[in-house]
Amino acid sequence: MLAIMLASCVVVEEDKRDTGSRKSNLSECGQQVLRASEYAYTDCFDGDEMYGACETCGFYPSKHTRTPLGPADCITCEEGHTIDVVFSDCTGYCVPHGALYANATPDSCNAISECVYEEW
Repeated sequence: MLAIMLASCVVVEEDKRDTGSRKSNLSECGQQVLRASEYAYTDCFDGDEMYGACETCGFYPSKHTRTPLGPADCITCEEGHTIDVVFSDCTGYCVPHGALYANATPDSCNAISECVYEEW
């Protein structure tokens, strides 16, 4: 009886940071991005016939007050894709590896985490 009472008193700590829906199997870089910025999310563009899905995306102050993030707002991509950088924060489109269109050498952007550079 005592064990049942103790089991019912287990406290589960809630993650206070709302990053959108939690995708399973985030890459190490995706996890680093989420730790580095409270404005990075996993509730992102899901991909279409032209661009791959974002693994992480950003940057908006709140998932609830932002406009829907589009295909050019990706920070990291799902496996098999890389960022084709469009903006100075190193966000862009997810394209298949080897198919960079907008910026093949994104020298002028500043990524939220060093690992983002390694994804190219």
